[in-house]
Amino acid sequence: MKQQQYLFKKSSIPIISFMLFVVYLFPKNIAYYTIPVLFAIIFIFDYKNIIRNIGIKTIFITPLFLSLLHSIVVTGTQDIIRYLPIILMILLCRYKGISFKYVTFITTVITVILISTQIAIALDMSVVTELRNYLYPIEKDVWAVGVSELNLEFNRSKRYGGIYYNPNVLGQMLVLSYLFILLSDLKLPIKFLLSSFILMSLLLTGSRTAIIIYFISTIIFYFYNSNIKRKYIVKTIVIVFSFTSLFIAGVMVESIMQGVTDPADSLYIKTYILIDYFDNISGVASILLGSAATNIHFDSDIGNIIANFGLLSFISIVAFIMYLYYKTEKQLRYVFTIFLFMFSNTLIYNLQSSIVLLTLLMVLSYKTRNNF
Repeated sequence: MKQQQYLFKKSSIPIISFMLFVVYLFPKNIAYYTIPVLFAIIFIFDYKNIIRNIGIKTIFITPLFLSLLHSIVVTGTQDIIRYLPIILMILLCRYKGISFKYVTFITTVITVILISTQIAIALDMSVVTELRNYLYPIEKDVWAVGVSELNLEFNRSKRYGGIYYNPNVLGQMLVLSYLFILLSDLKLPIKFLLSSFILMSLLLTGSRTAIIIYFISTIIFYFYNSNIKRKYIVKTIVIVFSFTSLFIAGVMVESIMQGVTDPADSLYIKTYILIDYFDNISGVASILLGSAATNIHFDSDIGNIIANFGLLSFISIVAFIMYLYYKTEKQLRYVFTIFLFMFSNTLIYNLQSSIVLLTLLMVLSYKTRNNF
């Protein structure tokens, strides 16, 4: 057994890092194969870390298992794999099995690739565009916006999604990369340089949620990290950055208010779909255990989890996030801003982003000093 654990610690870091690289940059269907492999690797070689504090973990997982059984009875086995990432997130809570020295390098490389390809596609560089079309073939690019002018103005009529087509998906992936970078041991100037490029890329996506999460997490990071907030130069940067954030936040608030009140805006549509779902749902089992609206396209975690996993699972997931937040040191809590994506994107319900989120929480668990 000790030999197995030693082998796991030696081999799992590059394996998980490679999986992270593949999931970030390759089509979503890769996730269907990555999740079971990741699940098997951890359970076979290091199950002791999984069963640690299993009592409290069981409380969070039980509603998901009940929903899973109900889903199999009602809709068959087609959606079972969507339960695995969130179950793994709970089981790997406070995971101390391995460190993640390769993850920083991988996420830095991925960030450079995402930003450079976004700009290249926006400038209509045919080689990059054709490669994107080959790797990610789709029937119709509904996000095509033209490439005649590339500027850094916050103009949501021109939004650039890079290799993902969808600028909201790129924004979410960039914020995930950003949080990896903040968690890393990179020098502060390197973090600041990468942060600046990520901000530029986020502005090009026009993703309101991504930009807001970026600024909130940045402010929390700089003000709560005791190792750097004593430095005068950093304080100056934070003050300038905060005023800039407030200015951009004003623009964002106006855009969000338009999104809530404009029937043609995505925020309004997502809110209406969820309200309509609650108006038409019937049956206690469907409400509590889900599987009642698998054909409805909510385009947000809140709607997808409530409808497909059930209200009990949604409450359990929220309780788990809150518990994890409470057990995490203040200077690391900026990571939890990522869960704001649940209101507008599919973070947990999306197989691609859920694997990246799982890895992010594993890194957070390794870095935190508190016990579960």
